[in-house]
Amino acid sequence: MTGVSGQNEPAPQPPVTPEAAIASTNRKNGCVVGTSFGNVATAGAGLGYKIVDTRRTEWQVSGGLSGQQTQWVGVEAGEEDRQTAAAFVGSTAFEQEWTKDIDFKFDYTFYLTQEEAGRYIHHALMSIETEWTDTLDFDVSLYWDRTQVPQAERDGTVPEQDDLRMVVSLGIEF
Repeated sequence: MTGVSGQNEPAPQPPVTPEAAIASTNRKNGCVVGTSFGNVATAGAGLGYKIVDTRRTEWQVSGGLSGQQTQWVGVEAGEEDRQTAAAFVGSTAFEQEWTKDIDFKFDYTFYLTQEEAGRYIHHALMSIETEWTDTLDFDVSLYWDRTQVPQAERDGTVPEQDDLRMVVSLGIEF
């Protein structure tokens, strides 16, 4: 598994993305509110199982062990800005076609790791994706990210544990 925690769609794991490319609008001092990390990269191995695989519904689960490297943004003086730790990663991905033009998606990933790397890290995505025409799509997505033990910032403040955001998007296919 490879991926980042915190901001992108996991299933089973998202690609590593630079902190500057994170889509959250909840920014403060160069990091996303609710997290104090810019990147979390994981590499490891795991197993997955497809629980449901029908014409309209897919549901899969996966889990495994990995190494995790966390790059913290703006840590307190004297603190390490990079942590490397072992992690257990679990995820589930559910997708269902409600109608010909409306799909529902739910993805959830969690990381159990050492306290210095955030202890428990959660990422969830719930999305309704609609196809208005052959070229026009409209999606509404709700993201929840949580870091149980966020690192304090340079000024000593500890970021909120939770980050909740809604993304509304209009897409054009050509």
